[in-house]
Amino acid sequence: CPVETSLIAVVISIIGGGTVSRVTYNGEGLDTAIQERNSDRECSIFYYQNPDGNTEDVEIEISGETYGRKVAVYALAGTLTTPGVVDSTAVYNFDVSEGNGLEITPTVDGCIILDGFIVGQSADIIGFETVVYDDNTGIYNGGCGAGSQYFIQTTAATKEMAWSWSGESEAVHSLAAFQPEPEPVTNTNQFFLFFN
Repeated sequence: CPVETSLIAVVISIIGGGTVSRVTYNGEGLDTAIQERNSDRECSIFYYQNPDGNTEDVEIEISGETYGRKVAVYALAGTLTTPGVVDSTAVYNFDVSEGNGLEITPTVDGCIILDGFIVGQSADIIGFETVVYDDNTGIYNGGCGAGSQYFIQTTAATKEMAWSWSGESEAVHSLAAFQPEPEPVTNTNQFFLFFN
């Protein structure tokens, strides 16, 4: 990570019976911003403050059987004026469709809001902010679309982060707001693993 990086955030969407048990950066555990699970879907956001300026591994441990997963790693620049997570929220929607959103209300100016999203059966998903990934190919057996997006907020206010998808299915949606100076250095879909 660049020397000026103040925070690393890891967004993980998984399908299957497993759950994220630990995330590390250079062997050190990340803090949990939010971890939401229902049925066989989970969306989690973890973070690590003030990483060193070196290239280090981010490792994810998942306990239990997992059929597929998507991961986004964000490196956020600047100085943390409010350390850690400012706000977080999550929702589990059962049998919902077409453009459902989730609101978050950061209490300080200059936050970056990240989300993780996973929906079953239908993989045709669309995000409405700056999308880091939206896997419409289906991360498991031709279904279960997953995505992550972010929004940089200048002034503290309620913000809705939304995804749309075709058909009716179960979804998990998690949000977290952080306050580094507010431009992400990198945002990348690090890897995708598929398990039969």
